[in-house]
Amino acid sequence: MKEMDFSELSEWILERKSDVERHILQTKGKERNIRTRARDENEAKILETYT
Repeated sequence: MKEMDFSELSEWILERKSDVERHILQTKGKERNIRTRARDENEAKILETYT
């Protein structure tokens, strides 16, 4: 395994970021995201105050 310092890692990430974002947007489906977990207590309270 190659060792990298953080500056090399950061540069590597930045070089690939736009390609990865483009790929995600191209492959993301049009379907609506569906909640797969129950709302926690705080989340439910917040949503109740705004609905």
